[in-house]
Amino acid sequence: MVILWYVFRSETFTVALDGFLWFVLGVYWTMDDRRSMHSAFPGEESNKEDDIDGFGQLVPILLLGIPFAQVLQNYCGKQCLSLTG
Repeated sequence: MVILWYVFRSETFTVALDGFLWFVLGVYWTMDDRRSMHSAFPGEESNKEDDIDGFGQLVPILLLGIPFAQVLQNYCGKQCLSLTG
């Protein structure tokens, strides 16, 4: 029971929870804005937006990969330091 108290009172837990809540709100707001714009301006532009051929699909995928690349770089950096030091 005491361990749960320390977990819930830790700063790491509150930062992770805060980040998760902002992420969920950001996704909700993005989807809500997209839905409202599609209903306000119906037509072919909304259908073309979902095509995979455009450059607009590549940039979000690359942006999603940046945190994983940073984690990998940090992990490899620590491994190299432990091997040499």
